[in-house]
Amino acid sequence: WITQSLSAGHWLNENDFELAHWFPGAVLSRLYHENGKTDQLLFNSKTFYIGQVNFPLATLTQVILNLGGKISDDISDANIHISSSLPKSSGVGSNSHDPPVVIETWIFDALTQWLCPDTTKFTPPPTTNKKKST
Repeated sequence: WITQSLSAGHWLNENDFELAHWFPGAVLSRLYHENGKTDQLLFNSKTFYIGQVNFPLATLTQVILNLGGKISDDISDANIHISSSLPKSSGVGSNSHDPPVVIETWIFDALTQWLCPDTTKFTPPPTTNKKKST
């Protein structure tokens, strides 16, 4: 897009360069935002609790909010718990009322396909106790 715009001497319509066949969700998100249909965003009915993550927190939060989701500091309010590892013996995930715990890529896979993937395929690894070397 940038290279072809430079060659043309003006900014070309970026919509012509969207990779809709690879990322259909990005196109839908843009269209819903442009047309004011924010009630149809992917995460409108979702509230997220963000635990320990490897991805930049501000960016992850912004993606969730841009997709209509809410962020809660209280795990009991959440539908989805985002974490890079399963919490150890905190009871999270063991109670039937706890939200499913998924790794950060669940968010981006959801955006890419414009559907919420099966959370069981995005379960993080368990937290391990790292022993200090002596």
